[in-house]
Amino acid sequence: MKNIIQTAEQLLGRKLTANDGYTTDEIKQAENMLGLTMPEALKHFYLSVGKVEVLASSFQRFLPLDELQSDGEKIIFLAENQEVCLWATTIHDTTIWVKYSDDEGWITEPIGLMDFILLTMYYNCAQGGFEFGGIAENEEAYPAILEYVQKEWNKVVQYNTLIIYAYQDNLIWYFYKADNTPTNDGIFLSCRTEEKFDKFFNLFDFSEL
Repeated sequence: MKNIIQTAEQLLGRKLTANDGYTTDEIKQAENMLGLTMPEALKHFYLSVGKVEVLASSFQRFLPLDELQSDGEKIIFLAENQEVCLWATTIHDTTIWVKYSDDEGWITEPIGLMDFILLTMYYNCAQGGFEFGGIAENEEAYPAILEYVQKEWNKVVQYNTLIIYAYQDNLIWYFYKADNTPTNDGIFLSCRTEEKFDKFFNLFDFSEL
């Protein structure tokens, strides 16, 4: 389960502390309340960073332990930022299930639980968890930005039209078309610190958000 800790410390720019997560006793109490056992990856998330707002609730919201819900054997653990949908998993196979507010049925997502948790941590930072943000809307600037990040940064997410590149606690991300190129929504820059934001902002044709 090192991926959650390593990713969190990279994004936060610091080592984790015991105060960043829930206690083992709190986890057990939540499981008793649900009458269900959490999968190890989800348990590790709550133990490690469940109380860190930037990772857990700055956009999509990991439900606090006392708000976790069950639906049969499913544990509902994540809510979309406008409550349009909920995500759930089970102890048995760590499949991700999504349920939309206007639909009664659950649909499986083609992604495993650990990858989904990591994706959501990155996406929360990108979508407002990080204080400093910019956008490149000039499509003529796209090739230079993409060439740079593909050489110098790590692609950490490619799923469901979303691509995120990371360099330490800095993210460049966009929504992509069928050929993997950015849509006309723009290419986004999200940084934890103003110093790094200024550095990358000035490299390319970004505008402040």
